[in-house]
Amino acid sequence: MDAAPSTCPACGHDPFDEPGYYGLDGTTDAQGVTHVHWMPCCQWRAEDVQDRGFEASYEKPLGQAVGELVGYDAQLADDGLVVGLPERVSPARSKGDGRYTSPKGWQARVFEHVDEHHRHHDRPQGWKFGVALDRGRTRIGVATVGRPVSRMLASQFPGALEVTRVALADVPKDLRTNAISMLYGEVARKAREGGYDRIITYTMEDESGDSLRAAGFVPTHRSRGGGWSRESRPREDGGKVDLTGAKVRWERGLTRSAKREVKERAAAFDAEPMQREERRADAIESVIAARLDRLETRLQRIPGMEWPRMAALLEEAYAAMREQFTKAGHVDP
Repeated sequence: MDAAPSTCPACGHDPFDEPGYYGLDGTTDAQGVTHVHWMPCCQWRAEDVQDRGFEASYEKPLGQAVGELVGYDAQLADDGLVVGLPERVSPARSKGDGRYTSPKGWQARVFEHVDEHHRHHDRPQGWKFGVALDRGRTRIGVATVGRPVSRMLASQFPGALEVTRVALADVPKDLRTNAISMLYGEVARKAREGGYDRIITYTMEDESGDSLRAAGFVPTHRSRGGGWSRESRPREDGGKVDLTGAKVRWERGLTRSAKREVKERAAAFDAEPMQREERRADAIESVIAARLDRLETRLQRIPGMEWPRMAALLEEAYAAMREQFTKAGHVDP
């Protein structure tokens, strides 16, 4: 810790003797979230900091003073929130055969965080390893990793691991910034260390997946939804809410060959909406063409109906049917 600068020119207070530390004092809640406020020793100090800034007045950067006060490297948000630098906590060690070993009690602590903070689920059933993200003394979030829950995927991709839970604590937004992306990034690093070639995870269909994209994941498949329990293989889904709707599977390749495969599946996934729209447009045109054929046959039976008049009627009918289908949003022959 640096030596104290000269005493306050106005009141003679040493910065160490001011209320708090350099006029700074903090309060910390049960989750380790700290807010710092500043109380100058006198009116002159308050005006000097306002005019010249904290660093010029105290001969010490504000961030450094805050870090010395709380005991870790940190930045100060506008509302006085202390934002510690992100620290990835990943104590599991690979055994080199696809297995990991974790310190005693680590799995229990990670699962407790999931039980308390996950929006949808309780702790998962399987476990390979878990990672966490801390800022200062605050645990921001955790991610748990296991074998793919789907036996079909586990068989199809024997080198895959699945992120089964990601749970963030209910802390201020500034503390949670980029937390999910950092957790997924650490999971990928640890999986590669264990010899695995890809990571998969799922989101609900209506979730954006922005954090996954930021961590290098791409969407590759859309499921119809449903739970994992089967009559021949009962399972407890462990959900706090009903999440049996459609889901999107995301993947990140960790080796050259896996990256190539994932890229190909992602391209096919991106093409699905266009292909569905093209099939829908073709179906609409087929329905309209059949209706126009029937209308033309009836018009030909009308005495005195000449082709120019018939063509105009068919064109009007075509426009009306196109509008009808567009508004309905589906083919209804």
